[in-house]
Order: sequence, then structure tokens, then C-alpha cells
Amino acid sequence: PTILALVFASLAAIAVSVAATAAAASDDVLVSDAVAFPRSDGSGDSLSWEAAESGGHQKVPLGGQLSIRLYGRGLQALDRLAFANTHHDNGLCLDAKLPTSFRLKPGETGLTAVAMVTVPSDLVPMPSGGYLLLCLHGNWTTKVAKKSDSTEEHRWRYPGGSDGGPRFYVTKETLPLWAKICFTVALMLLSGLFSGLNLGLMALDIGELKIICRAGSPSERAHAKRIIPVRKRGNFLLCSLLLGNVVVNTTLSIILSSLIGDGITTVIAASLGIVLFGEIIPQAVCTRHGLAIGAFTLPITILFMALTAPISFPLSVLLDKILGQDLRQVYDRNKLKEFIANQNLERTEANIILGALSLQNKTIGQVMRGLSEVYMLPAETLIDSFTVEQIRETGFTRIPIYDRERSNIISVLNFKDLTIVSRDAPMRVDLVCEYFNRKVHSVMDTDTLDSALKLFLSNRVHMAIVRHRETDAIGVEVNEESTVGMVTLEDILEEIIQEEIEDETDVSSQPSHRPPPRVPRVSWRELALAGSTGMQVPAQLRMAAVHCLAIQHSDLFGKRVIPEIVLERMFQEKVLIKHMFIHGDDDRNTIYRRGVPADYAVFILEGRIRLSIGVEDLNFEATVFTLLGAKTLLPVRDLHHHRPSALAEQPGELHKLPAFLPDYWARAQQNLQYLRLSRAQYAALLRIADAVKPLDGTSAGGAAELDELLSNLFGSLFPRMGSEPRKA
Repeated sequence: PTILALVFASLAAIAVSVAATAAAASDDVLVSDAVAFPRSDGSGDSLSWEAAESGGHQKVPLGGQLSIRLYGRGLQALDRLAFANTHHDNGLCLDAKLPTSFRLKPGETGLTAVAMVTVPSDLVPMPSGGYLLLCLHGNWTTKVAKKSDSTEEHRWRYPGGSDGGPRFYVTKETLPLWAKICFTVALMLLSGLFSGLNLGLMALDIGELKIICRAGSPSERAHAKRIIPVRKRGNFLLCSLLLGNVVVNTTLSIILSSLIGDGITTVIAASLGIVLFGEIIPQAVCTRHGLAIGAFTLPITILFMALTAPISFPLSVLLDKILGQDLRQVYDRNKLKEFIANQNLERTEANIILGALSLQNKTIGQVMRGLSEVYMLPAETLIDSFTVEQIRETGFTRIPIYDRERSNIISVLNFKDLTIVSRDAPMRVDLVCEYFNRKVHSVMDTDTLDSALKLFLSNRVHMAIVRHRETDAIGVEVNEESTVGMVTLEDILEEIIQEEIEDETDVSSQPSHRPPPRVPRVSWRELALAGSTGMQVPAQLRMAAVHCLAIQHSDLFGKRVIPEIVLERMFQEKVLIKHMFIHGDDDRNTIYRRGVPADYAVFILEGRIRLSIGVEDLNFEATVFTLLGAKTLLPVRDLHHHRPSALAEQPGELHKLPAFLPDYWARAQQNLQYLRLSRAQYAALLRIADAVKPLDGTSAGGAAELDELLSNLFGSLFPRMGSEPRKA
């Protein structure tokens, strides 16, 4: 409504100015009411002039110019026109006319005559009451003598009979020229001020001014504080500015007409001046600097509000009743996002703001991670050094704990909770979670991200499970719910900043619509089902293992068979297995199967293995530094002892050796770390030992040569896990 009112007010000001100027811009004084017609008495002779009717009086300015147009018959006999300041009953005006006369030009038809006249500027007070009469010169014929009177006295006559004809009332200019120019400039400035403030002030609502008071520059805050009290009276201010603009434009048109004169020139000048200097330029300036201009010109605005209050205040009250108070400019989320996107903000800042505004439009189901992507631990998992290392390698600080099924999440383990677990006394992970009493929070997949963010902040948690309400065949929701995934605080923060948050454990990827989930270096499936290889063993544990092999199993790994330097180098190869214990899954936990051939030996470094022996499955426990399957390596040692070259020249001899058939079951009882050595690998160790025995015990100068030789021998002879033995 404010903008429409501004537009209509501007159009109205222009229309009023043009109309007022056009009304005062007539160049011709039509003396139609005072025209004298030759009257005939039936004899055919022309009679004297006689007024058609009285009236037709005009106001003329002192010193002003105008054209007088006469209408009638026989006007071709007239040649001069003058003004007379008195009236004589005899109709002769020679004694009463003013000294200056003007040429009267008859028209081609003789029915019109025009004279350009100038009203004398030095007139004295006239006895006729302040008006002038027309005095015409020509060949007149009297109705009494019916003949032309040739004397000069009788040539000057009044055209209107006994009343003297039309009267021209002389008006005196009330303002001098310099005053008119000053008033014109002042009114033009006021017109521009009112027009500019209409657009500049009314476009600023109270809400925007309050924002400027809090977030603007010091000068902007000062300007806004001054404007707010006046801007609160929106309709009163609007009516005052519009009324003042109309009054100023109307007065400006009248003064311009007295300066320029009557005619189309005044209309064009007034219209161009008001439109250009009173509308276009001020509004263009105030749209950019309306706040500062409004603050500096506030006294003028308040003055005009007081002057126009008798009219503008009742109108504003009426507008308040009909239209109500000014409405604040309010943006919804979509408009605000579009507004921010078009601002000159840095890309990161704009993305954060737009991401925060989009939280209410996105559901948790769009950003959650499915259960298959989540690293979890079963409730029966024992927290030992192997589990701690495994969790550390994944890079996660919070691990969901499930009972039996992955969808049955019962708690969340925080990595710092593992500080209470002793290396020598492993604990079940569910007991650790129960000790810290960490609750699991859940959200629905249809909830919005802002609700999940409120949940995280209010409960001071970083992770929640996502549940889905099941539907029946026809799509109607039922009361059954199922766990479908997990959502973390990091997922929501990534949606806010609209970028993937990567740390040192994440795998970098190219940006995409939805970055792939964080992938740990060792996936949970590999750790849980197949174990992993190439693990590093602490130096102390490696030294103890080498010493145990060399002393307790000297027949296979003694110094005379394999030097300790070769055994230490063996631990750097992929011969180590980390096995994750899975509660209730005997098949996955099995290391040896009764009656099933095995070509490898197992040396336990950490954890326990349950041995089931005999028909009655008597259970025994194998602990750290226990060697299982030693009988599978004895035939290889014997072959090497009797025919050392057979291992190098005839590697197929290994397959001819008798197979080792375990007479027991060996199953993991907890998480394990063990050395798995196959026949081919043991054969390679024997060959490497033969090559380095001559150099064993050399001086420090040959240590580098020995290390290089070991690296070359292991690289060429020692088979990795899953590969076939290689020839030298």
C-alpha cells in the first residue's frame, strides 16, 4: 500500500501541476461577450457599434502582455487599439485613452481582428475603479447622422456602447522577480525532498531500522535512532509528505506561470522541472542515501507534519482503522535463503547460513548411515589390547554395542571408557558400558535435522540410532518399529557447512552430492570374520616370542636350526593373524578342526584357545606362547635335515609329505593374536637360515650387509599368506 500510495501521489502531483499551469496559460483574451455588431434599422445603412451584452471582464497583470481577439462584422475598418481609463457617455474615448496604442490586424474574412498589447506598468490610480476599457480607432458611422465622421475625435470610440464594453481589471505583481526565483528554487527543493522521503523513509520499516540500530555502522545507528520515532507514525508521515508534495508542486506551477508567462511553454517547463528535479533525481538519490537524508532533514519533516496535521492526522487515523498499522517485512525460509544467496558473502559463510536454514527441510533418513556402514561390537566382546588396537585403527571414538543382532543396539562405547580396562584383566564391553551407564537415544527417520540437533544439544550426546515405523501392505503405519541406521552430530554439521568433515582417519574423496561414508582402514567384517595380517607386534612381545620359540621348541626353532635374527625378521612378514572372537559362532571361531588336514602351525601371542579332545570333548585351554600343530612342521625339518637341497630344487616334495590331521578342536575363546606359519613358510625359513648362518655373529660392520641379505632372501624366498612357494 505504501508503494502504491507513493506512485499515485507522484502522478497526482504532476496532473495537478499541469492542470493548474494550463488553466493560467491562455494566450488570448477572447472578448466575445463585448463584441459590437453593426445594427441595421431596415434601411440597409450600417449603424454604430452596440454591445451584445455586458460582462466578459478580464484580469490583466501590470506590465503584462496579452493578445486581444475581436469578433464581429466590419472589423476591417478598424486599425488601432488602445486602453482608456475613464468612460464617456458620448462613446468617444480620445480624451480618456492612454498614450500608447497598438496595431489591430483584421482577419482575412473581416470577422476577426487581433492586437498584441502590453499593459502599462506605470498606471496611476484610475477613477473607473481600477479597470481599463478598450478604445478602438477606425472609420465609424454614427446612427444619427448616417455618415462617416472624419474628425480624429470621432475616430476613437468605445466598442461597447453606454457601459464602455469589456473591462480589464489591472492587478499588480505581489512578488518581485528575485523573490519569485528564490521561491521557485526553494519549492523545487522541497518538492524533491518530499518525493525522495516518500520513497526513502517509507521503504524502511521499523524492523529494518531496529536491525540497523543493532548491526549498522555508528553513523547508521545514529540516523536510525532519530528516524524510528517518526517512522512509527507511518500513515501520519505518509499523509504529511504527500500533502506537502502536492501543495508545493501546485504553488510551484503558479509561480512558474508568472515567471515564464502563459502558454504551452509554462506547461512543458513546469512538468519537466517537477518530474526531473522533483521526482526522478530525488528518488534516485534517496533510494541509496535515504537513511542519512531522512535524518538530516528530520526537522523539516516534523515541521510539515505539524503544519499539515489538521488534514493529514485525521487521514492517517482513518487509514489506521481501514488498513491497520504498517506491516513488517517478514521473509520465510525460502525467501531468506534466496536473499542470502544474492548477498556479497564468502562462499563458506553463505553455505553455512544456507545449510542451517535447510535443516528443517531435510529428514534424518536422508543423511543417516545404514547399519551395514556402521562399525559395531557385539556385547560379548572382551576388551583387551587387541580390541583396543582394533578400535584405534578404525578412527572412531563412539562405537555402538549390539546384543545378538546388529539392529538390537543396547549401548554406546566411548573410546575414553577403555582407560579403566587392564591389559591383564580383559572385560566384556557390555559391562564397561553398564559401568558408565551410557544411554542410547533414538530418533525417527522422518524427523527433521533441526529436531535431531536439539536432541544432541539438550542431552549432550553425539550419536543416536534411527528407527523406522513399519507399514502394512496398503501403506498404513503400524506400531512396529525397526532400527535402520545411525546418525551423528558430525552428519548434521556436515549438512550445515555443506562439506565433508575429514580427519586423519578418513579416506579423502572427490566432492559429491553425498560423500561416501567414512571407511576405516580395517573394515569390521575383515576383523570379525577373516582376521587381518601384517600387524606389528610390540618389541618386548616379539623378543619374548622369539626367545620362547628358540628355547621351548628348540627342535623346530632352536639356534642350530634357525638363528634368532631370522625369527625376528619373520615377524615383519605377513605371518601374524588378529582374530576377533564372535560370541556363539563356533564356526567362525574355529582354528583347527578335528580330522581335517592342516598344513600350518599356530603360535599364540595373545588370547586363549579352547581345545576339545577325545570322544568326550574334554576341554583344555591353550594360553600365550603355546604352539599348536607342531607336528605339521616336523616332516619339513626332517626333509631338510636329510636332503637340504630338496627344498630348493624340488619344492613339490612338500606336497608329498604326510598330512597333519588334528585329533582335537581348537576354537578361539576370546580375541586372538597369533603366529600362523605354513609348511612352505617354514621351509623358506630353513633355506634362509642356511644362507645366513655363515654370516651370523659378524661384526657391526657386516650388520648392514646381513640386513640387506635378509631383506633380499625374505623378498625372494618367503611366501606371503595365500601365495605359493617361489623358486630361488
